[in-house]
Amino acid sequence: MEILYFVVCLGASILGAISGIGGGVIIKPILDALGTMQVSTISFLSGCTVLGMTTMTLYRNSKAGVRPEKKEEHR
Repeated sequence: MEILYFVVCLGASILGAISGIGGGVIIKPILDALGTMQVSTISFLSGCTVLGMTTMTLYRNSKAGVRPEKKEEHR
């Protein structure tokens, strides 16, 4: 069953990166439909996966030299 969880999280991360949506939108409904975990556990795992995906994206962008734009102050 753990392999299935891994595949769901990996697939959600890939689809999330391609489409620009958070992987949690995909992970939560699928794992909830399986009915093997409590909702609080699913929420925690979803959050950890999204945090990992976000951290990896920030790391890759910083290595590529991409910097966030600074907002100009309105006076």
